[in-house]
Amino acid sequence: MKLNTYFDDKFSKTVWQIGKKFDLKIISVGGVVRDFLLNREINDFDFLILYKDDNELKNKIKPFLKDFSENYKLNIVKPKRFETYRLVNREMTVDFSPVEEHSLTENLLSRDLTINSIAFSFEKNEFIDPAKGILDLESRMLKTHFENNFKQDPLRILRLFRFYVYLDEFKIEEKTKSFAFKNSSLLKQTAKERVREELFKIFKNDNGFKAIREMIYPVLSTLFPSFEEIKNIPQNGYHHLDVVNHTLKVVENSFNYQKFAKFFPFFSFKLNDSDKIVLRFAALFHDVGKAKTLDYDENGYTTFRNHQFESGSIVLKELDFLPKDLLERIYLLVRRHMLFLNFMINGYSKKSFRKLINMMREDSILLVLLFLSDKDAARGPLSKGNFEKAIKVAGDFLKFYKEEKEKILNLPKLVSGYDVIKILDIAPSREVGKVLNLIMEKQLENPDFTREEALKLIYSLKKENAK
Repeated sequence: MKLNTYFDDKFSKTVWQIGKKFDLKIISVGGVVRDFLLNREINDFDFLILYKDDNELKNKIKPFLKDFSENYKLNIVKPKRFETYRLVNREMTVDFSPVEEHSLTENLLSRDLTINSIAFSFEKNEFIDPAKGILDLESRMLKTHFENNFKQDPLRILRLFRFYVYLDEFKIEEKTKSFAFKNSSLLKQTAKERVREELFKIFKNDNGFKAIREMIYPVLSTLFPSFEEIKNIPQNGYHHLDVVNHTLKVVENSFNYQKFAKFFPFFSFKLNDSDKIVLRFAALFHDVGKAKTLDYDENGYTTFRNHQFESGSIVLKELDFLPKDLLERIYLLVRRHMLFLNFMINGYSKKSFRKLINMMREDSILLVLLFLSDKDAARGPLSKGNFEKAIKVAGDFLKFYKEEKEKILNLPKLVSGYDVIKILDIAPSREVGKVLNLIMEKQLENPDFTREEALKLIYSLKKENAK
């Protein structure tokens, strides 16, 4: 892609012109300049307000922000952590950062990457590029100017890999990568909410695996200590890869989940951003419990009995900074990722499919994709034919899901806890829940099971109890 040699973003020019009305010297900087030069869509706008006198700035900036926000219907938010004025609406985010004019070069050189250190002055009609970021845009290279830039804000380590994903054709300079790895332990000091947002941007991007592969050690292993524990653990003959490399292959498959679509022409895998984040975190963590469950059978082969439950526990501990709804979904996927393997080995029925759908709801599809990603990554000498069997199980389930999903997810509530208490003449207790679960089992066996049949069942239990 050819690089633009000029900067003429209309919105940025308008901001500069409005600033002139209030005698403010405003220059464009960072992502807006970078993306314009790269001919990419621009959603976030960063500006520097250059000043010489602090008191004079304070008198000018408030009326400017008021006028600007009203014209563009933006809400003013001033983050506490930075002296940055943020204006937002549904379409865009606009940041204004006051900078003393004499320290402009220092400000630009201290930014995360050279390609984000380019500024443009409409007043002088020239680029301000002390870090030579334009040259790095031309050579498609991600670089930082100083190692200290990562030390000042360790989150920039994750931003480096996020830009590696976002700018697909770019490479990371080896020296910059070594700076990032060297300082990755500082990520422990970074607010987890900020870490979460950067990880989400990587995980929801279908190109994100390239970053995961680079980050696993030492960046992700710093954030998630369980990955240090699973290093160099061999697996049995069903696997051709050790635990870490198997995990990476499963994660890669989860980013390329559409590759499985060719086996199921009757079904369409449609995942939103939250689904992708959940699936990919589940793939990353599905086997982390193998370190604590490692054992050997009588033939000397490794075993990891019930590792899925240990992995689930680790998810709750190491991903506790995620929103609760996403955390619970990841936990359930990891804890239940062996269910389809059990179907493959022990067989399955319509009832078992109904129970799974009732239990996993819409995430049943994510469980299928995790299962296929897992089986595709296990190609050891003992696994011959297993992937084909996995496709058969998944296909049967997806056909059933497509036909029965609505009926199962909308099963009517036939009786209430009050009904059970009244008929059996018992106090509120676990027994009430057991009866309700029994009725749900009957519904899953036969979705046409009626309220009359449910009441008849409760009365039959009453007779048995009276004997």
